[in-house]
Amino acid sequence: MRGTLLNTRETPLSVDAFLAPLDAAEVKTSGETTRAWLTAENFLKWTTREGYEQLLWKDAAICGADLHPAIIPLHNDIRTADGRMLVFPRAAGTHLREGDAGDRFFRLPLATKLRLIQTVLDGMAAISVAGWVHRDFFDGNVMADFATETVALYDFELYVQGDGYRLTEFDRDYGSSRLMAPEQWRRGAWMDQRTNVYTLARFAIQYLSHRRDARWREAFQGSTGLAEVLAAATREEPGDRFQTVAAFVDAFRAAA
Repeated sequence: MRGTLLNTRETPLSVDAFLAPLDAAEVKTSGETTRAWLTAENFLKWTTREGYEQLLWKDAAICGADLHPAIIPLHNDIRTADGRMLVFPRAAGTHLREGDAGDRFFRLPLATKLRLIQTVLDGMAAISVAGWVHRDFFDGNVMADFATETVALYDFELYVQGDGYRLTEFDRDYGSSRLMAPEQWRRGAWMDQRTNVYTLARFAIQYLSHRRDARWREAFQGSTGLAEVLAAATREEPGDRFQTVAAFVDAFRAAA
């Protein structure tokens, strides 16, 4: 892990004392679970609720593993007197759900857009190959820097290590309804990489057609072959899709 923000005192500082000299601006509050701040160089995430550190551990494990250049890396994992704080570099740009960023992304030249979508897919495939099943991926997890035409990925708190997970606690899974697979709406259903294939394909479809309905092919900007890949990835039954994220991403690359 790299970086200059440390809290290595024998008696760790409180969060407020740690932040005091940093000119940090709070950017997100999620009830009493996490808080986040931006400094000139860093993004800091802290948990305030007992038991929630397990979710920060997932962020730390994925971002600290050097899985893919598009994944925003973990700089430091700090122990404060008030709980765990993760420190990341501040990424340039804006996430795709902020303001008109999604529309700007859609309006990019097709070749540029395909390259950036491929980068997102490659980063997500690297996470899958490392043994994680994605949960709650949506375009808000993608930072786009329009000046440099690059993208970065962040926020993996809900991801699951292993082959998958069963939806037992709710009638629908976490996620954006625009991208969710059919099984994510069924209590008791099994989620695995095939679910992730569907979600990632819907992400690509959204930015290659600007459509969210079944008639997306009418406005699709890519090749016929790529449309076929995305159609196969979004079939109703998980067994009829690509069986791994890596297989889908390879097929996307070959058809793009």
